[in-house]
Amino acid sequence: MAQYQKAIDSYQIAVSLDQKNPITYEALGFSYYDLKQYKKALFRFSKST
Repeated sequence: MAQYQKAIDSYQIAVSLDQKNPITYEALGFSYYDLKQYKKALFRFSKST
């Protein structure tokens, strides 16, 4: 689980640097999904389209 949190932290930094990159939002969504944080995942997936 710690690796997912590190990934989320890294993706959030990436989003803060480039808020228009859909790939970053998608990756962030998958990280939340794998942690079973479905509402957060859905929000990130919706920003990736």
